[in-house]
This record gives sequence, C-alpha cells and structure tokens, in this order.
Amino acid sequence: MLKRPFLQTALMSLLGLSLISCGGDSATDRISNNQPPRDLTEADIPNGQLGIKLPFYTENVDFEIYEHNSNTLIKTIDNFSGADIVTTIPAEYSRQLLRIVMTPRDNARVYDVLQNKLVTFNTPIHSISNIGLVVMGPMQEFIYQRALMLTGQFVLETADPSLIQNKHLSLAQSDVNRSLGNIFTANFPSIWHETSLSGLGYIQDNAKKVTYQMTYHSLGHLKRWSIAHPSNPYYSDFIQNIAVDLRDGYLDGKSINGNQTPFIATLQTTRNIDPAKNNSIDYAALQKSARENYGNEVKAGAIEVALSFSESQLNPTAFKELTNSTVITQPSPINSTTQLRTNGAGDYTRAFGFTHSAYCSNSNYPCLQGMNADTTSSTYSDIEALVGYYQTPTCTLNVAPLGQITLSVGDRIYFSQVNNDTTDHALRISSNNHRYIWNIGSGESYSPFYIQIHVTNGKIQQAFAGHSTQPYPTQLEEELAYCQFT
Repeated sequence: MLKRPFLQTALMSLLGLSLISCGGDSATDRISNNQPPRDLTEADIPNGQLGIKLPFYTENVDFEIYEHNSNTLIKTIDNFSGADIVTTIPAEYSRQLLRIVMTPRDNARVYDVLQNKLVTFNTPIHSISNIGLVVMGPMQEFIYQRALMLTGQFVLETADPSLIQNKHLSLAQSDVNRSLGNIFTANFPSIWHETSLSGLGYIQDNAKKVTYQMTYHSLGHLKRWSIAHPSNPYYSDFIQNIAVDLRDGYLDGKSINGNQTPFIATLQTTRNIDPAKNNSIDYAALQKSARENYGNEVKAGAIEVALSFSESQLNPTAFKELTNSTVITQPSPINSTTQLRTNGAGDYTRAFGFTHSAYCSNSNYPCLQGMNADTTSSTYSDIEALVGYYQTPTCTLNVAPLGQITLSVGDRIYFSQVNNDTTDHALRISSNNHRYIWNIGSGESYSPFYIQIHVTNGKIQQAFAGHSTQPYPTQLEEELAYCQFT
C-alpha cells in the first residue's frame, strides 16, 4: 500500500512538506514548494490571463507562449516548479490562438504517483488553445502531434506548427479521444503527493463520479504502460511513444506511413487491405482482441491503483462503481460502410480501393471517380490507407490526410490535390492483389497534369508526374518524373 499512517500524513500536510521517496527523506526526492497546488479551474482564471495546469507536480521546466498563427513569442516562464500557474497575456494577444510549449531542463522531474517519488521528466509538451485554462498533459501532446500530421507535415523536426488550423485540432482531438477515452481532462486533479487523490470520493454525485472514474482510468493507462514497459521515467516514455503511435489517428501499434521516429509499440494489430471488408461489423471483429485486451488491462490498472490507495475501504461506493465502469465501448450492432470505427484501441484504417465493377466513361478498367480526402464532413476518406511520407535516396512522395499530394524528384517538385472531381480516380487493374492505379489530376489545363500512383496490396509501389490527354490514363503520355518505392 502507498497509503501512509494518518498521523504521519497529517503532520506532513501541516508542515507543508511531502517526503516522496519511499521510506526516505532525501532532499533529492522531496517536493520543494511549501504549498500544495490549487486544483485550478476555469473559474479561477481572471479575464486576460492564461491558466496552465499540470496533471502532476513538475519541477525545472520552461514555458514559451506563442501567438500561434504568426509564431510570435509573446512570453516565457523560466525554470518553473509546481503544478499550476496563472499568467497575464498582453491585451493585443488575448483574443488570439495561443501555442504553449513546456520544455524540460536537464534536471527536470515529475511526481510519480505510482512509485510515490520524483522521477526524471524529459519530454516536451505542446498545447494550442485560446486564453483561459490550458492543461499541459499527455492528451495535449497526442493531439498536437496528430494535428501536425493532418497538415501533411510528417517530419516533426522541420514542421511549422503555425500551419495547424482549428479544423486540424478538432479532427485530432476526436481521433485521440476515440482511441483513449476522455482521460487527463481539465478535471483531473493536480497530483503532488500521495494524499492528492483523497478528496475524490463521493456518494450519489454523478459529476464527482465522472471525475473519479476519469482520474483512475487515466492512471490505469499509466499503470498498464509501467507494467508492459518497465522503465524510469515511464510517464515520459508513455507520452513519447503513444504520441508517435497516435500520429495515424489510431492506437494500433503503428504510426503514420513512413514514420522515422523510433517508438515502442504497446500492442499489435492487423490492418485490413481488402475493400470488401470496409464495414463496421468486419472491423469490429478484426480489432476485437486488441480493443478488448487493451481496455481490460487499463481497467485492471485503474483498479490496482485504487486498491493501492485503499479506496475499497475509504470510498467503497466509488470503488465499487469503478470496478463496474466501462473502459471498452461495445461496437454498434448496426452495420455501416461509412463509419468503421469503434472507440478504443485498434487499427480502423479504411482499406484503399473499391469492390464495384462499374467503369467510368472511356475507362479500360473498373473505376472509382471523384475520390474524396475530406474527413471534416460526414463523408469518409478514400485515401486514408496511403497517407504518409515515402522517401528514397532520390525522391519523396507526400500524401497528406486532406488530399495534398507532393512528389519531389531531385530539385523538381510537383503538386496536385484530391478534390472530388473527375480527374481524381482509381482504376482497379487486378482484384487478386488489390492492384490499383490512382490518378490525381489538374483537369483545368489542356493535356491535363497528373500525379499517378501505383498501389498493390495497400502499399504504394511507384509514383509518376506528367501529362496525358486520356481521361483515365494507365500510363502518362509525357512523363516528367518517376519514383520507385519498392
């Protein structure tokens, strides 16, 4: 049990100290501030100010606050220690979108509630928000990295974060929340020592029930990671690795196509490449094991953490309801070919291609015309499985989630855009190996320009740029560039 005797805990609270080394009082393991952090809420933030709330007491980190769209640095906070801060934003930026970056120093540490001590903290966290209360925790970094991917910037080291727009943030937040659930929200209490969770208990209070279960489910994710991937510091490792995994929008043990950032895959999933199975019933069955195993492990972790704090004795009603809570969302029994996803872990990437046998006018093969990359509406993306960054020593192909296509060969760069018109189409050459030719055209010009991509079994094999007078070309008449990826 992590719970200390009541008298010892009470004395520490009176003294304003929390000795957080298990069984010791080394100054290197002691929280240095004399007052516990506030449990900061939106109501605590005066007009014109920004409140920053951390899930756990953290020390020796720097903050940079930018006006997001212009990348203008408007404020810095150096060598901060604590779990919350309220700071004034210059009036001229108070209505602007802000980007907050928390960067750990070499000696940065964070309170580890599972081990009851300070541990190394070594990962930056980014958040993009309006003025008010901003949480700087795992979910913000997950959303930030996913949003960068949605802009078509797949190499973080060279990415321009100011290209992230509200539509990217909204899509990213939806993807992350559907993968992990609503964890580490603004109602997550700032935890600074082992007694920080003691006030969460409730009896017949639905709002407190939601906060209680959200808090322990959040800690359940951390507990699961610490068991599956023992390390110190596991909190930083959890953030870094899950962020990379979620770059493709799913908690699936994979990342975006062409990802170059090493990461630990915390689960294994199977990706569907057969468009005949692009329906919610088949996807729910295919991802059932990953979804349920991960959810069960998170719930077991949440219960284990609660037991370590004697919640079954201190808050029996809340603990019982936690044991009956739902981490895994059961799939809908109604089949859908447009909404494939079930909340939770799993790879719900729509397979590239189609199953019908209809030809487009004058096409030589079965054809899907007017392809779509817009996931902001009720429609689905036809290109989701191919999104990513493909590179050889001589060329690169960038397939952005919202349909911007860029082919670079040497110093030549070619652009096209998926925009639902007739020049955006796929031709099925063979059903046996799911072989397609995908044309992305600029049909407004005479002898239209195309980027043409060849796909086999859900993988990009080749890319071309050039012109063709044919409306559904299988080979470009004037080839300007070529790249082989296998």
